[in-house]
Amino acid sequence: ATISYYQIMHMQTVALPVHYQTLCESSKLYDPGQQYATHVKDLQMSEEPETHYEFEAYSASSS
Repeated sequence: ATISYYQIMHMQTVALPVHYQTLCESSKLYDPGQQYATHVKDLQMSEEPETHYEFEAYSASSS
């Protein structure tokens, strides 16, 4: 039973280095943020109205 367990474990883990190498190679081609930038460009955004603010003058006197 123990031998078959280790044989099964070996069969599952023997391909891991190849999978990690494939992942490494494919991630080198990835341009960070590219998918998000494309998504933002594709959004149909309405134009925001310009907002005007009015501020009171600063007064140092205490109330």
